Amino acid sequence: MTKNAEMSFRFVVALNDRLYEADESVGYLSLMDVEKRLARALLLFHKKMNAGSNAFSLPISKKDLASFIGTSPETVSRKLLSFASQKIIELHGQRLIKILELVRLKQVAGGEDS
Repeated sequence: MTKNAEMSFRFVVALNDRLYEADESVGYLSLMDVEKRLARALLLFHKKMNAGSNAFSLPISKKDLASFIGTSPETVSRKLLSFASQKIIELHGQRLIKILELVRLKQVAGGEDS
């Protein structure tokens, strides 16, 4: 790293991004209700997994998603069904999610682009 300033800079930028995401995660886990946390998690996975389409596959199980947002798997399932009944998302199988109303999902998440 001492011999390659560009690589060092990219390493510091990547580390900064990861620290920022970790800080955001801790903040929203402790301060937001479950619906907002789930919406933010869906937006995060949409951003990370998506190449332009509104459909994406959850990269983790619903049980792991529940742990990630600090709730139970049953609550995750109920909230996903609630989002589907509000026509915000469509559920296909266990992991495939299609976002129908991105703006509304962002509103549920607190109006931020996760």
